[in-house]
Amino acid sequence: MLCSLLALMIAACDQDVLYATSFTEVATERTKLIDGIESYQSTEEAKRRFQKWEVIENSSLAPGDKRPPFSIHVVAIDNYSHLGYLGTLRLKFFNNRLAEARFYPSSFDQYVERLKIADKLAFKFTETSVGLPEAFASPHTHVWIYNQPHIDPSGKEKYVGWRDIRLEKEEGLWIKRYS
Repeated sequence: MLCSLLALMIAACDQDVLYATSFTEVATERTKLIDGIESYQSTEEAKRRFQKWEVIENSSLAPGDKRPPFSIHVVAIDNYSHLGYLGTLRLKFFNNRLAEARFYPSSFDQYVERLKIADKLAFKFTETSVGLPEAFASPHTHVWIYNQPHIDPSGKEKYVGWRDIRLEKEEGLWIKRYS
């Protein structure tokens, strides 16, 4: 009984904290994504590192919308090199904060093997990994491998992704609460 009550109190406190989310706050503690690139960077900060990129997506709420801000900005950087492999890097910004990076290497299988060794990542399948191997790195990084031949037989959409789990939860909370 006491354990159940304690679990309910913790859940209520967690919801209260999430309820006060501004959806624009920049955390003081960033987490490393790919190649030392850190989460919570603004597009302006990232643009200083990558002078040339192509905008893939740029969406936001209509002017005058009363809900909290919700904007997604995705850019692609071609000929990006990581661990000696060339590919395309895509960066996703949620409300002008870098939330996710995806790398589409030209030699996918070799790159994944090199990444596992270089970053000491142990990918595994879990109940929540939706059939994708995943790993976690301190303090807030979720890394996953997307290789779904039944969805993309051409293999063009194979990538490794990194995301800040705090921003992922925040985006999910916004969608749950306001969409």
